[in-house]
Formats: sequence, structure tokens, C-alpha cells
Amino acid sequence: MKKLLAVFIFALFALGAGNSRAEWPCDDPETPPGYIFPDPDDCTGFIVCVGDLPYYGQCPPGTVFYPALQQCDFPGKPGDPCGEGISL
Repeated sequence: MKKLLAVFIFALFALGAGNSRAEWPCDDPETPPGYIFPDPDDCTGFIVCVGDLPYYGQCPPGTVFYPALQQCDFPGKPGDPCGEGISL
């Protein structure tokens, strides 16, 4: 039973339920379905809104999340969210 509870708690955090809903505007009616927000603290992370729930994602190694493109890509392009001169 303890093992099942531990797996359930891990799944909640892995799926993003551990994030405070106040941090992400997923429950804002103005947010388009499936919109992807950049993680404000990590330029390689992003939050996908599914319904009103946030799900955290991580770009593949060596890439960053470009909000304007709504996808991960290699750093150094115009609009690089990590800024210039930052290496991953």
C-alpha cells in the first residue's frame, strides 16, 4: 500500500499537479487550448496547458524553448530565451 501511495504522489508531481496553479495561467479563459508557456526560471523548460492543468516539459539536451516558435530548438537563434553568451 505504501508503494502504491509513493507511486501516486510521484505521478502527481511528474504530471505537473505539484505546480501551484497560481504560477501558470492555464485556468485563464483567454489561454488558447494547448498553449505552451516558457518556464520563467529555466529556458530549457516549458509548461503545456491541458484543460486548466499545467504539465511541465523539458527540452532535449542542448536545446532551449523558443516561446515565439512554441518549440525547442538549438540556442543562439534570434529570440534565444537564454540570452547571448550563455552555454548549456
